[in-house]
Order: sequence, then C-alpha cells, then structure tokens
Amino acid sequence: MGTMTEPTKSLGECVRDGMNYLEQGRFDEALREFRERNPDENSLISYGIATAFFRKALKEGSLDLAAVNEVIMLYEKSLVQRDGESSTYFMAAYAYEARAGFLAAQNKSLPEVLAALTKAHGYFETSCRISPHFRTLCGNVIPTLKEKIEELRQHYS
Repeated sequence: MGTMTEPTKSLGECVRDGMNYLEQGRFDEALREFRERNPDENSLISYGIATAFFRKALKEGSLDLAAVNEVIMLYEKSLVQRDGESSTYFMAAYAYEARAGFLAAQNKSLPEVLAALTKAHGYFETSCRISPHFRTLCGNVIPTLKEKIEELRQHYS
C-alpha cells in the first residue's frame, strides 16, 4: 500500500487533513496525507490508511482478498494501538465480512469463512456497544450475520 516518506507535516495536521479528505470521498488525497506518517505511530494513521484504501477499492471495484487482508491488518493494528474506537470496529467488521465473501467465492474451507463472519459479527456488536450512533447502522446487519453463521454451521455439520 505504499511507502512512507519523510514527514513534512505534524501528526495532527496529517490526521486532520486526511480525515477531511476521507469525508469528501477524496481517497487518493487522504492516502497521501496519512502516508506522510508511520502507521505504527498512531491509531488514526492506521485507521486512515485502511479506510481510505478500503473505500477507494470499493468505489473502483478493485477490492480483492489480498487488499482486504491488508486492510484488516491495518484495522487490527489500529485497535491494538487504541482499543475502544467504535469506527475502527465498524470498518473492520465490514472488512471481515468482505473477507468471508472472497473466501467463500474461492471455495475456501468453511472454518475460514465462519471465522471471518464470526469476527465481523463480534466487531459489529462491539461498535454498537461503544457508540449509540452505530446501533442504527448495525440494526439489520447483526441479526443477518448471526443467521448466516448459524445457517452455515447447520448446513455443513
């Protein structure tokens, strides 16, 4: 997903500008801002790179399993750096759900697909528990994922 260059802006400036670009849907500019800094430096940098890359790939239709795995790695890094960020759990949940879809499409093993769906379900629940804002967004997703997981378990047991 690119290499980091020598920072020309402060951490705060990169985060502020990158988040503004994300909100505007200007993903290339957001990536450029976030990549000014090392993703190990701050949870918002990891989150910003993952989200800009994920949303850009979704918009362009270029998302694949390798990209999803990279996005997940960055979201997980962000969660380790600063646990409790509801937005990170929410976006990571979507990434895990996408991972499950790619794995299923490639006829990967059921345990891999179930693990990704279970992780997505858990992260959606966590984001809702942390932030009331996500309760409405996750309202239909959580029960649907739970049903899908149970259906797969029953069908293949």
